[in-house]
Amino acid sequence: RLSPDGRGPRGPGRAMDALCSACAEGDVEAVGRLAESGHAQRQPGSGYVPLHYAAMARSCGAESTLELLRARADIAAVTDEQKQAVHIAAEHERGAEALSVLLAARADPDARTLAGRTPLHFAAIEGALEAARLLLAARAGVNAANTCGALPLHWAAKTGRRPLCDLLVAAKSDLQAVDNLGRTPAEMAADNGRREAEQVLRALEAGARA
Repeated sequence: RLSPDGRGPRGPGRAMDALCSACAEGDVEAVGRLAESGHAQRQPGSGYVPLHYAAMARSCGAESTLELLRARADIAAVTDEQKQAVHIAAEHERGAEALSVLLAARADPDARTLAGRTPLHFAAIEGALEAARLLLAARAGVNAANTCGALPLHWAAKTGRRPLCDLLVAAKSDLQAVDNLGRTPAEMAADNGRREAEQVLRALEAGARA
């Protein structure tokens, strides 16, 4: 298959290579043709599969995702880090349409990676606002903690994603939650020099205590 950076084949066969390339390039016609030939199925131990490439595609990701799911691609196929397509789509604003297709097909909005991150963690880290909205609408756990004890709000604060902070707080994220180092989201923002996010979160904390 192709590596995630698209640099070339390294794996189980030319048909899979071609399908991964078609997904990455947004060639929906080729995706449909190759998927119909039975190459959309998960191959154990193969890491990134066509559905993952469709989730990160720069164009036509939703259309390619639909074609793969119609061909019975494994919606829960995982990479070596236990990332599913739903995590990968949530990392990018351009992945919002593919994410919508995956959620409609009952992808798990609370799926966990090896590090305990949910798709909402990835959306928060990358500032993917529409992806976060879709996940919250699908009832993703706003207070799900990863293995370091961090909520999506911690990550939005750490990276200074003010719109994500606002969205997560409105969805009842716990402003007082602490990670494994005892830091609240506001303290995480402060530790990483995210002044605006820190001020907003501290004001909200004060309002919640009042």
